[in-house]
Amino acid sequence: MRKNILRALFIIGLLAGWITPAFGGARAQTPALVSVSPEYQLVGPGQEFSVQVRIDDAAELYAFDVLLSFPPDLLEVLSVTDENFLEQGIQWHSFDNEAGTVNVIHTQLSPAEPVSGGGVLFTVVFLAKGASASADLLIGKAELSDRDGFLLACETRGGAVSLGDYALFLPALFR
Repeated sequence: MRKNILRALFIIGLLAGWITPAFGGARAQTPALVSVSPEYQLVGPGQEFSVQVRIDDAAELYAFDVLLSFPPDLLEVLSVTDENFLEQGIQWHSFDNEAGTVNVIHTQLSPAEPVSGGGVLFTVVFLAKGASASADLLIGKAELSDRDGFLLACETRGGAVSLGDYALFLPALFR
């Protein structure tokens, strides 16, 4: 009888160990979102416009490496600006108008504290080269890391730019 009670307590302990994490033990962290903002915009031919690459729901962010891609036959990068979401540290950015890429890397240096929350990582100013087309702005890579260099979970969301002349439609009134 005593053996059966000990066995039952052992099994209950095992089950409690398996069930506890599923019901309120350690919870998975919500992944951060790296996105293009605005998500959609209309731009006329030859017009300069800007897009921001944002982060939302960041938790303990210490460094990022983001690659934005665009169609080089429709858009041309004029400038890239790191918006200092993270404190000053090591910053590097490059763009390749032939390949259609913008790469921004930023890491803080000790003793800077990790950053949580949301804001703008960097801004890209483009020139619209094409007309009557849609240009996708895609986040090809988004690597986020904490102070110890461990990768943080993240999701990405791109954007689109519609290139062309604006049409103005007014309602017709008839009497």
